[in-house]
Amino acid sequence: MSILPLNLIFQVVLLPAYLSVFIGSEVRMDVGNFLWHVAFVLVIPFLASVVTKWLTKIKEGFQTFILEQGDPLQLLFLCLAAMVMYAQEVKNLLDNPMLLVELFIALMIFWG
Repeated sequence: MSILPLNLIFQVVLLPAYLSVFIGSEVRMDVGNFLWHVAFVLVIPFLASVVTKWLTKIKEGFQTFILEQGDPLQLLFLCLAAMVMYAQEVKNLLDNPMLLVELFIALMIFWG
């Protein structure tokens, strides 16, 4: 069983608290925009899960493939998500090379 959905819920619920604790009142967040993006992030995986469940019912070998390859696929998609997040901040990372070192250390601790 994957803990990714539970992790996502905690991140979304606790994000305003994290922002207020770590950044303070310097960040202004449009609640409507935030909720729109959260819904977008939740709808796409939900639709993917519906399609996957449908495919397991109509294709015989697909369920076996998912059962055998499910765990490696989770890791692949988690890495892709991390890559997209870093790609969005590439300008900040290139402007601050020491930030890359700090992120590398944090990633080594997380993945190590």
